[in-house]
Amino acid sequence: MTIYYCVDKKNKEILSVGKMPETWKNITGMSNLTGEAAYDLSWAGYENFGFLTKDELLNFGFTQELLNDSSRADTARQSALVKTERNKLLAASDWSQLPDANISEEKVLKWREYRQALRDLPNQPGFPWDIVIPGRP
Repeated sequence: MTIYYCVDKKNKEILSVGKMPETWKNITGMSNLTGEAAYDLSWAGYENFGFLTKDELLNFGFTQELLNDSSRADTARQSALVKTERNKLLAASDWSQLPDANISEEKVLKWREYRQALRDLPNQPGFPWDIVIPGRP
């Protein structure tokens, strides 16, 4: 999994950090851009912006301290987003654990497993960037 940093070159700021969505690669060819090509997006009309990997970021003069600060902030935001989505999915499945739910005991168990998998999302090794959200039973 490659993490990309969106940077403002002029002000030497990290604007965001995250996993490049797979669809971006298909639409824009971002997976083919490395180093200077991804760093200089003026060809796309973005004069002061670019995308860099961690190693490229350090090679272009950004500090490890700035990288760490930005990563912590973005990881906290991403974690909150994932947990909010997880909580919505849990709330939407609360009905399955009620005593008067009109489903078989086997289905109740499957829903219980699903709900536990949702609660365990923060324990996945790639959390919060590279996770697998379980499918509904």
